[in-house]
Parts: sequence; structure tokens; C-alpha cells
Amino acid sequence: MEEKLPAWASQENTNRVFDLIAQGENSKVEFKESIPQQADKITKETVAFANSGGGEVLLGINAQGFAVKPQNEITTQDRENVVDRIMGLVGNLNPMPKVKCHQCSVDNHFVLLITVSEQQTEPAYYFQNTIYIRDHSISRPANPEEVKTLFLKWSKTELMDEELLRAKRFDNEIDNLRLESLRNIINANNIARTSHAARVY
Repeated sequence: MEEKLPAWASQENTNRVFDLIAQGENSKVEFKESIPQQADKITKETVAFANSGGGEVLLGINAQGFAVKPQNEITTQDRENVVDRIMGLVGNLNPMPKVKCHQCSVDNHFVLLITVSEQQTEPAYYFQNTIYIRDHSISRPANPEEVKTLFLKWSKTELMDEELLRAKRFDNEIDNLRLESLRNIINANNIARTSHAARVY
């Protein structure tokens, strides 16, 4: 029987959490039982995912994949405080990666799904002046070669974007030329008709 979800939890995100739990921790998934006393650990994971093509943190899931926070023990304000805390930590990063928080209900337990987008806007993100990446199920500092790869990959992406923009501009110029030619033909036809009508008259 499917769990009846509270109003604050979407079915789509809750289903996503179940799928991620089934996968277990890996290069794209991290379980956190709660916000650690050293809350910057969450920030480090966020940075590592942002530098590694995105990923998801399940806050409220222990290492064995079980939800640990009964939702009847947590208030609306508690849930909002957790979201604010996470977004506050992410907001202190410079540059700041794209992150979203989704409140979910798993077996009547509160779980926060933290999604780090795979589409980021900077070549690299830093935690305490260090670039972190995902290495299987752990987050670690990138070595010099990996840092170089990140920036080279970004440079290639930027060049591709520039080429696409240039091609789009060229297409627009061609379209404008075609439109101008069509207008000239129409104008010429109109002039010819007017001239012919005048001669007939």
C-alpha cells in the first residue's frame, strides 16, 4: 500500500528518494543522518558534486539506508530551519553552485533531498579554498591534474557555446538576407504592376 504523503512532500521527489536509497551511496549519492556538528561537511559534499557533474545528498538517511527522523517529531518550523541552514551554507560559497532542497516523506520519516545540478555556471567550486571532487562514494580534494581537467573541460564547453552562438547569428543573418530579398522582389513586382496599369490606363 502506497504511503499517504503529507502536503509538504511531493510524490515525485519521494519516489526519487526511494530510488536513491536502493542505489546506495556512490559517486552521485551521499547519505547523511543529520546535519553534522561540523555543518561544513554538507558544504564540502555540495562542492564535490558541483565539480563532478552533479549529485544528491539525502539528509535524514543513515549509512544503512534507513530514514531516522520520524516526521511526527519534527515541526513545520523545524523542516524550514533545516532548509534555511542548508541554503545558508551553500549561499556562503563563492562561487555558489546551483542547489535545490526538496522535503520528502519516507516511511513516515522526514528526509531532505538536496539536489546539486549537473548544469553549473563556473569551471570549479571551492570549499575552504580547495576544489573537491567525488571519488566513488567519497569527496576529496582534486589533484593538480584533475583541476586542470576541470578547467580544460570548461574551456571546451565555452568554445562550443561560442561556436553555437556564432552559427545562430549566421543563420539569423541569412534569414534576414532572404527576407530582404523577398521584400525587394515583392516591391519590384508591385512597381511593375503599377507601371503596367499606368500604361494600360
